[in-house]
Amino acid sequence: MLALATVDAQITLGAPALRGRVTAGWEVSATVTAAGGSPVKIGPVTAGGDGSFLMSLQPLGRPIAVGDNVDLRATGGGQHINWFSHHINQVKDITVTLDRSSDLATGTAPAGEAVILSAEDMDGRQELFRATADGAGAFSVAMAPA
Repeated sequence: MLALATVDAQITLGAPALRGRVTAGWEVSATVTAAGGSPVKIGPVTAGGDGSFLMSLQPLGRPIAVGDNVDLRATGGGQHINWFSHHINQVKDITVTLDRSSDLATGTAPAGEAVILSAEDMDGRQELFRATADGAGAFSVAMAPA
């Protein structure tokens, strides 16, 4: 049986951890490299029964920052065979301003980049809001609940 996986990761500026999903029981590890810096290995951790994983960035000694390269690897799939899923992201510089009176989020990101904002209410319900930065790097998204 051939087992392949993809890593679905949440890499958030200022976050103290990397989180995401992969095939249940697979190991996930990461290497974080700051611009001009040395690589720091994180993990591995084993994904839970639902495939979720959470890796503390304690070995890095700081949260994710702009310019970091994050290289994620998932391995698993058999006693003697390891299949790999490989995901590299460079964390981009973004700004976000929330206007509470109009439920509008505005900001800047690299031109053409997709921006996904996550909001959670007091009951733990999460909603995702999506925008794309225009040619000048500006974006706005209405964050009114659905």
